[in-house]
Amino acid sequence: MKINISSFPLDHLGACVSGLCLVHCVSMPLVFAFAPTLAHFIPGDEMVHRFLAFLVVGAGLPSFVIGFRKHKRTLALAVGFSGMGIILGAFILGDRFGSHGAEIGVTMLGSLLLTTAHVTNRTFCRRCNQCGH
Repeated sequence: MKINISSFPLDHLGACVSGLCLVHCVSMPLVFAFAPTLAHFIPGDEMVHRFLAFLVVGAGLPSFVIGFRKHKRTLALAVGFSGMGIILGAFILGDRFGSHGAEIGVTMLGSLLLTTAHVTNRTFCRRCNQCGH
């Protein structure tokens, strides 16, 4: 009996987490600008970034590998790994950027790449006879 493992649920999770990253990057500066006292009640920026980076890689890595094994198309894999690399690079090298805005811009680029990769992976899996979707 062969068990059919699908990347489909992981693509949903990954797209949601990548979107959450994007919302976080856009909304936090606005929240802090209009309500600076809220900064004291929101968990530390570093802790949130670690958590989101863990979720992004945790959902992305298996999703793209499983998808590639099924449909053998490198586009989703390459774009997904690029997005994960950019997000992890921004997380690791964030203090070396010239400004916080530059770090946000790079992270947003990584999030957009990941969201695109998850949608592409889902599309490839839907069209693939082996994936069962």
